[in-house]
Amino acid sequence: MTNTLLRDTDAMSMAHSLEVRVPLVDVEVVEFALSLPGTWKLGTNGVAKPMLADAVADLLPRELLARPKMGFTLPFEKWMQGRLRNEIGSVLEHDAGISKTVLASKEVRNLWRKFLQKARAIGWSRPWSLYVLARWCEINEVMPQ
Repeated sequence: MTNTLLRDTDAMSMAHSLEVRVPLVDVEVVEFALSLPGTWKLGTNGVAKPMLADAVADLLPRELLARPKMGFTLPFEKWMQGRLRNEIGSVLEHDAGISKTVLASKEVRNLWRKFLQKARAIGWSRPWSLYVLARWCEINEVMPQ
């Protein structure tokens, strides 16, 4: 956590003038938790991390405490179809943006259009990678040989 989540949380919160605390990562709290028997910390009856759930049971709805673990991803697909659509399109739909790379302009345009029509079928990472590459080439004045 030290090299990624904590650093990122700190940077993002400070960028918005917020102070974020992570009390459950405090050394004394972690040492205490590690000293407790493992059976106390195992999930039962559909509730993971029962000690933590009990500590906040009066603050959170029970269904929230009992829901399955969920991953977190940034909503790139939504952003690329919304706020970022014009910016990305200005690079991927025009020869001027793609010509700074060794990529085939027609194929890049087709991929971007397919993404806009059926994002799930294409996936956000392919057009995003092409956009990032084209912008990197532009910023760093890289021209194909």
